[in-house]
Amino acid sequence: MIIKKMSESEAREVVSWKYEGRYSVYNYPTWKELCELKWGIVIKEKREKEFYTVFDKEKVLYAYIRFQKKDEYYLIGLGLKPEVCGKGEGDILMELIKNIAAFLNENIKLLKLEVRTFNKRAIKCYLKAGFRYESKYFKTTITGVEEFYTMSLEL
Repeated sequence: MIIKKMSESEAREVVSWKYEGRYSVYNYPTWKELCELKWGIVIKEKREKEFYTVFDKEKVLYAYIRFQKKDEYYLIGLGLKPEVCGKGEGDILMELIKNIAAFLNENIKLLKLEVRTFNKRAIKCYLKAGFRYESKYFKTTITGVEEFYTMSLEL
């Protein structure tokens, strides 16, 4: 397994991933639209500071992680390549997230993430990794108003 800062070409690959069915809400808009929306993944400085890519032993990109530093915690964003979803890779990704947070060593002892309430598969993975429910709320996204949980983990 290889973990590194995300390059533009890797970001473009991640943006091209397509999820099916209910999970299609995780599909990114086009690169051009993301640039117009000024999303972090397309901004070089943010991408180099906050985004990591994860490769398997065959050097195939299969996941990414984002660490947004807030005052007292990291807000975590993550994604698995659609073909590996539901195959146990999330457990490995959760351990990587904990290890990277420790490596960053910025005296932050709390991780938070947001997850849509329908995504039982991800929620199960997060609970198994030690995350706990913090709050439930509605949020406007590019696909409409959706219900989310905030989950947190003390390191």
